[in-house]
Amino acid sequence: MSAGPVQTPWPVSPGSTPIPNPIQQHAPVYASQTNLGLGIVYGLIAAVLGGAIWYGIVVVSNRQFIYLAIGFGVLVGAGVVKGAKRANAATAIAAALIAAIGIVASYYFIYRHAVIETLADRGYSDVKVPLFGDLQQVTDFIRYSFDEQKSQYLFSLVAVGVAGFVGAKNR
Repeated sequence: MSAGPVQTPWPVSPGSTPIPNPIQQHAPVYASQTNLGLGIVYGLIAAVLGGAIWYGIVVVSNRQFIYLAIGFGVLVGAGVVKGAKRANAATAIAAALIAAIGIVASYYFIYRHAVIETLADRGYSDVKVPLFGDLQQVTDFIRYSFDEQKSQYLFSLVAVGVAGFVGAKNR
């Protein structure tokens, strides 16, 4: 099926082939193949989900497992790539940063839970520990959490590294 004669802004002599107007012919425009914004959203959702799973397993078992760090990193990295539709250096960096934030947040809630349990064991069950205190309390919880269990440094490094690695790989 023919689209009809090509319109030109200049006169064309009868019997000649009209020259296509370069202004009217457009090269195909491709949208960016990577949607980093959506990748970040997916990565944050994956970090919340992974952090909740991590928290639940640690609270129930009272133990940390290196597999949790690996799984967390895979989940966040895959989430970023899935949302971005394509992996590249930016998705790898985004996945690693989101994993770092997610792991620190997870440890905050794990340590907060441990503090509440310790207070209850010592007879202070009426003491309320706020979900989020001031910035000083949050940073103290995180620092104490890492100081108390040095393995958390390794687990955090593994989670961030795996997230960055998976965030750099196309599926």
